[in-house]
Amino acid sequence: AGTDGNDGDADECLVLSGGADSRLVVWRDVTVIEQEERAAEAEQRVLQEQALSNLLRRHDYRGAISLAIRLDQPFRVLTTFKAIAERELEQCAADGGATGVTVLSVVTGLDKEQAEKVLGYVCDWNTNAHHSLIAQRVLGALVRTYSPQRLAKFPNAKKCIEALLPYTDRHMQRLDRLLEQSFFVDYTWSNMKLSSAVRGGGVRKRKVMKVRRKGVGRRKVRTKRTSKEVLGARSDEQPARARSKPASQGRGRSGSGMRRSRALPAVFAA
Repeated sequence: AGTDGNDGDADECLVLSGGADSRLVVWRDVTVIEQEERAAEAEQRVLQEQALSNLLRRHDYRGAISLAIRLDQPFRVLTTFKAIAERELEQCAADGGATGVTVLSVVTGLDKEQAEKVLGYVCDWNTNAHHSLIAQRVLGALVRTYSPQRLAKFPNAKKCIEALLPYTDRHMQRLDRLLEQSFFVDYTWSNMKLSSAVRGGGVRKRKVMKVRRKGVGRRKVRTKRTSKEVLGARSDEQPARARSKPASQGRGRSGSGMRRSRALPAVFAA
């Protein structure tokens, strides 16, 4: 049976119930309170998400990872560690060494509770081959930061180690196969260079033989080319010579006749 407290006049949020066991149970309606709490939590979560985005935009990776761990967002922690690793690699390529934020420095700045959560995240990341590299990187930073005795005291240490071993062995075998395939590529490339060098020498010998056997033909080609050039040069002078040729020929004939006619009287005179 159930009745409202004080005949329903004072407080409608309280409900009294009793039974044959001679006990009265007071029930309180907390629906509105729970709705307000969920709304406040959602608002706070939105604010924290915005704060996390601002930290990532400012490259404040330490604060971003701490906030992502507090919000229990493993994927955000993973992407942040990847961004740190890429930035560290760029600094090593540019300056010869990482001078800013590194994975090791971020892991060193975590407290024990955060390190425990990160170790659990690493176990999940290591099961995927795409995230195995950064997972092993963070795991190495944890091993360098905490001694084996301190790691063994973590509540999830035994479970994580049992989960890490088989997948780590699988990743190492995959890397070994990849290394062997890279040697095969080098071997193939060296053979290609050797065959191309031998083939190039044969082509040069054939060209030399062709030049020796067909030297006359090559000379003819050269003479034809020079004759074409001469003909091209003469073609430019041909109109001028064509205009002057009849006059010169007429003067030559008439001149020779005059010389002959002039020479005859001199002989006769002699």
